[in-house]
Amino acid sequence: MATPLTSLSTRVYTRRHPGGLVNPTPDPEKVLRVRLRKLSSRTNLVNLGQEALSDIHYLFCDSPQPDIMDVYAPLNFTNIQGYPHAFPQIGMDQLPSFQGNNAVSVKSHLFAFTNWWNKFAVANNNFTDVKMKLFVLTFGQDVADWFGEKPDNSFDTFESIVAAFKDKYGDKREDRHLVKEISTIKKKENETIEEFNRRFNSILRDISQTHKPPDGSLLNFYIDAFNSDTSYELRRAKTADYKACQALAEELEKDKRASGKSDIPGFDRTAIKLKEPKGKEPMENKMIL
Repeated sequence: MATPLTSLSTRVYTRRHPGGLVNPTPDPEKVLRVRLRKLSSRTNLVNLGQEALSDIHYLFCDSPQPDIMDVYAPLNFTNIQGYPHAFPQIGMDQLPSFQGNNAVSVKSHLFAFTNWWNKFAVANNNFTDVKMKLFVLTFGQDVADWFGEKPDNSFDTFESIVAAFKDKYGDKREDRHLVKEISTIKKKENETIEEFNRRFNSILRDISQTHKPPDGSLLNFYIDAFNSDTSYELRRAKTADYKACQALAEELEKDKRASGKSDIPGFDRTAIKLKEPKGKEPMENKMIL
């Protein structure tokens, strides 16, 4: 015997708008909550039909249902004056999401969220409770499950949420993985020498002193990261260490740019302005006979 729809969940809500029609303007918070529930791994096949109906009611009902607020249970707003504050009315569909599947790094997600916040919320909705709620609503799948298991009132600041988020999903690579990464590193085709140097040095900084490769090895790793022509030029220079080699590589790139021979695809050679010989009139001022 089929289980009645109403017994599957108490979240089916059919009350209409007081005016007799459903509210045509969905609450942005409800829209995001629906999105989060769809992303969450907790959705079961047995209640997919009920979920579809429930989503419609979440979007258009007057009052938020109790389970909409469950995602905020680990948050503590008691010290926030004026709570609750309104959500931004624009840009909600552009709020970034973090799935916890390594497709997006923690650093990239925080950068994306900060950019979104500065663009859509700072001017009119710059309140701590709004920032805390919106950041939590970027969580999907396993991340939402992890956060939902935290005790009630665990976080009373945005910074405390970020700290726990970083601790759980941040980069925790071991030294052996970092050593392997720097020993096989390659300069990307569209990457400038300066950008590559920053990436190389960033990996090196994360390696503990007990596992840091010797300077001779680092020099070889650095040189081997380039294509054959650049690698040959750097090796022929016989620099003392990788730092001197980095400085030389940047100088070589500057020379190539000045001569219009940059290795970077799409480099605009027309942007190079050649210097006029001293003591001569600029070319544009000469009369062409």
